[in-house]
Amino acid sequence: MDNGMDSMLDMYLFETNSLLAQLEDILISAEQDKDFTQDHINEIFRIMHTIKGSSAMMEFSAMMNISHRIEDLFFYIREKGMDAIKEEDRRELFDLVFNSVDYISGEIKKLENGEPFNDNIDKYINNINRYLDKISTRQASGASQTELKQDQEQEQKEAAGLTNTIRVFFDEGIGMENLRAFMLINSLRELGLEPAFEPSDVESNPETAGKIIEDGLFISLKNKDEMTIAAGAIQNSVNIREFEFIGQPHLEEAKSEKISPRLEGESGENKALSADKAPEANAQTQAVQHTGAKQSLISVNLSKLDQLMAVVGEIVITESMVTSSPDLEGLKLDNFTKAARQLRKLNDELQDIAMSLRMVPVAGVFQKMNRIVRDMSKKLDKDCRLIIEGEDTEVDKSIVDSLGDPLMHIVRNSMDHGIEESAEDRLAAGKEAQGTILLSASHTGSEVLITITDDGRGIDVERVLNKAESRGLLTKPKADYTHKEAIGLIMSAGFSTNDDVTEFSGRGVGMDVVRKNIETLGGSLSINSEFGYGSQTLLKI
Repeated sequence: MDNGMDSMLDMYLFETNSLLAQLEDILISAEQDKDFTQDHINEIFRIMHTIKGSSAMMEFSAMMNISHRIEDLFFYIREKGMDAIKEEDRRELFDLVFNSVDYISGEIKKLENGEPFNDNIDKYINNINRYLDKISTRQASGASQTELKQDQEQEQKEAAGLTNTIRVFFDEGIGMENLRAFMLINSLRELGLEPAFEPSDVESNPETAGKIIEDGLFISLKNKDEMTIAAGAIQNSVNIREFEFIGQPHLEEAKSEKISPRLEGESGENKALSADKAPEANAQTQAVQHTGAKQSLISVNLSKLDQLMAVVGEIVITESMVTSSPDLEGLKLDNFTKAARQLRKLNDELQDIAMSLRMVPVAGVFQKMNRIVRDMSKKLDKDCRLIIEGEDTEVDKSIVDSLGDPLMHIVRNSMDHGIEESAEDRLAAGKEAQGTILLSASHTGSEVLITITDDGRGIDVERVLNKAESRGLLTKPKADYTHKEAIGLIMSAGFSTNDDVTEFSGRGVGMDVVRKNIETLGGSLSINSEFGYGSQTLLKI
């Protein structure tokens, strides 16, 4: 790939991973409530539409097709409402979407690792089609959901007509006009607008670039207010050569002359022209900028942050070399000493800021544990919930990236070994029928504390000692082991209390690997448990 395509691929991976994480959070929350809210439905539709379009542009046809079918499914649900889906069909809906998300996530990981795709998606497409047929009230008439979607989109366009339409032209020779059109439409959607646009297939048809160059991109809004917001956003967009209003009575002057939104390097005369021809658009500029302020995050390559830290370190060293130079010894330099103190203060601040740039909240890795608990609850037939606290706690990016596997293993242990087999067992022990796993993070001094606590059956120390003895792991008589020492045996290499290998445990690759991984991060791991009442794993980093 050339640099341009490399950059596009990086952006595609970043955006798709972010959307998939967001989608998984929505699915888990909705499944716990056994229902999708209208906001959930709209958001899932938007996410799948975006993944479909960006996958089409990157020519990842399998991911485009499967996201397109999920989009069709939620278009139907959005139009008919969740009341159209029977109670017994809702569980299947969640499984269907989770499985599709897993497929896309798996393909993204292959893409990141340079592995070949699995383009055989017949199973997923057939399952979605079958489910759509089952819930669709249009099945009897033989109309497909795709036709339904196209019909209703056409109705929306006809209703909007050309009375609330903006025609946009991009800079000449800029290239990839269809991609830029798609990005512009998405930016309007992020402002809460629902524009109809022509050409309507810019996200999946590169040939529309020529049509946009020749005729422009037509964007239709619902009303005057949406037109004003959209115009302000378009005027603030890059690579827009000009735009005009079509058939808009309250902006009649603008019909005859196009607006050139040059915000940098334009003459005062041109600026005045823009203001005169789009008074309401310009009035909304600040509002649009404020709306976008919440999106004030950018992604930065971690290697660039490492380079920044290295340069800052060199600056600190050089500053020390200058201020401590033997050539200055014995000289009375009041102004120099004052400037040196100020330089030291600024360098300290620069170092703090540079280090803070690498700090990210643990929310991302914590939220992934929701999926672990959800899947294991279904496979083990255990009713359990995950509670997350302190997800805004920030740690270095490299640590967050390394926490995923250890946390996953500990949470799996809590589900597999900790939480009781049935609600009856828990009720008999005087507990709530539903098990609970608490995942929390906090700062204390220079350390980050992460705890994973469950209210399950706890650790049977006697069983641990017997298992360790049978494996030759004891270094002294069983009776000489304290409670804490006995629990610590769990972190011995190859230790497992499971006699059978299951999907989740029994392979002998256990807490010893977790402990080593945490120690590699400069941290420590300890386990506390009371038999019958639960366990707590504490990570100090």
